[in-house]
Amino acid sequence: MTDVLQVRGLTVDYRRHGTRLRAVDGVDVTLRAGQTVALVGESGSGKSTVVRALARFVRPSAGTILLHGSASHRNRRYRRSLQVVFQDPFASLNPMHTVGHHVRRPLLVHGTDIPVDDAVAALLTSVNLVPAQDIAAKRPHELSGGQRQRVAIARALATNPDVLLADEPVSMLDVSIRLEILGLLDRLRTERNLAMLYVTHDLATARHFASEILVMYRGRIVERGPSDQVILTPRHPYTQLLAQSAPRRSRSRVAPVAKAAPTPRVPAGGDACVFIARCPHAMPACARRPPDVPVADGVVVSCWLADLDAPAPVVG
Repeated sequence: MTDVLQVRGLTVDYRRHGTRLRAVDGVDVTLRAGQTVALVGESGSGKSTVVRALARFVRPSAGTILLHGSASHRNRRYRRSLQVVFQDPFASLNPMHTVGHHVRRPLLVHGTDIPVDDAVAALLTSVNLVPAQDIAAKRPHELSGGQRQRVAIARALATNPDVLLADEPVSMLDVSIRLEILGLLDRLRTERNLAMLYVTHDLATARHFASEILVMYRGRIVERGPSDQVILTPRHPYTQLLAQSAPRRSRSRVAPVAKAAPTPRVPAGGDACVFIARCPHAMPACARRPPDVPVADGVVVSCWLADLDAPAPVVG
């Protein structure tokens, strides 16, 4: 598979009451054509901030973002090639405008090889909104939640992107139609050879729809690897906690992990293990950031216990 988007050392800092807080801390992501990578973690772990940084809605504090090997992430081509499907399909659509207006606008901005009305109809049909002419004349409040999300997907596809960032695309929808929307995204990924980042807190859908999973906690990736390996045999204590909290069909047989209240974000520059306050295996070495240790089958874990032969840091 061809590397489409390469992200290295992505860091995002915010200032709050005079204190610099780190929301994303040195995240690496590679998205390949025709592949879905899932970014999973609890609310507040920094997943959506990663999406906003890649979409250039917020300015990264550090790191590199390469699209097809180029760092020109501020130009028109980057914005055309990378599109976002947001969590709330109603909030992402202006209620004053018709569906046709929403889908037509990116076509007018970025251009199309066929008549605009034909392109709108083709996009709506591709996301199973038919008859397209009738749907195009409606406004968002006249549609169901699932239909609104299909409109948002059609609008994202209007620029013929190479990368699709799906930020919790089904969390606001009824359970009965979540799999339909995810199935649609999966079909479009195959048909259009899209590189997709799927952001979610649902391990079951992450395992089913993604070939690789990145587990994020308090701004850092603590475990990454092939989906089945990460979900069925989680190595990091936090991934084990997520697996225990998931629906039974996706649970793994792992040792219990203590559930403690999440700790507040630490000031930027803190170098302890981010999971130290909740980890039942915490030890003095965890006062230093653990290394990324390759364990097996392509899995990499950021934990001192992942490799017992790794030298422990000197704690001063």
